[in-house]
Amino acid sequence: MTDGVNLHWAMTGEGGAPVVLVHGSWGDHHGWDLVVPALSRSSRVLAYDRRGHSRSPRPAGQGSVREDVDDLATLIGRLGLAPAHVVGNSFGGVIVLRLAATRPDLFRTLIVHEPPLLGLLDAPADRAALAAARERVRAVLALLEEGRMGDGARLFHHLVHAPGRFRPIGGALSEGGRRTARDHPSRDAGDHWTTGSARCRTSSAARREAGRGRDPDVGPIGQVRAAAGGARHRPRWR
Repeated sequence: MTDGVNLHWAMTGEGGAPVVLVHGSWGDHHGWDLVVPALSRSSRVLAYDRRGHSRSPRPAGQGSVREDVDDLATLIGRLGLAPAHVVGNSFGGVIVLRLAATRPDLFRTLIVHEPPLLGLLDAPADRAALAAARERVRAVLALLEEGRMGDGARLFHHLVHAPGRFRPIGGALSEGGRRTARDHPSRDAGDHWTTGSARCRTSSAARREAGRGRDPDVGPIGQVRAAAGGARHRPRWR
């Protein structure tokens, strides 16, 4: 793939416009297992492990968001999926937005779910909540900087999911996922929390919609929600 890194990916389904799924931090392509079966009934669906996550090799150093963006562009291009419905969750949403800013030709629709672009939410009513959220993020980053990777991962899951959720989530992770949480956590920090591309290259209308928690172009998001709501188990879709 990019820079000699071969990414692990899985494709399923036939017909229809392609759907590309980009996972967030400390996850892998199995994060989409509950929605892939429904989506693949009408579309080709691609999910992959980002570099340094699960079955995709971890390059030397911490990596950067630019490498993730290049990887996504290369996957879409080499697999002949453009233009595609591209869905990004959490930090995966940041990757998707940055790619859309420079390569809109790769996209049919753009869907982002809870991207950590807190700078877009700057209404006075939001500022107190945002300040509190930033303090919680700083607490996670402080643990990582101290080398307390497991504690940082545990606190991260406590904040974004619910108290006590880290154990079942951790139990479901592959060895690669646990390695990522332990050894490779800060690649999703630093410049990854910026909003430069999203702020400068997307329309003001799209930014307003993002600020309200809605997607400017929903594409097949209804199918994603329906599939997630109806699923009760983790299927084997590969």
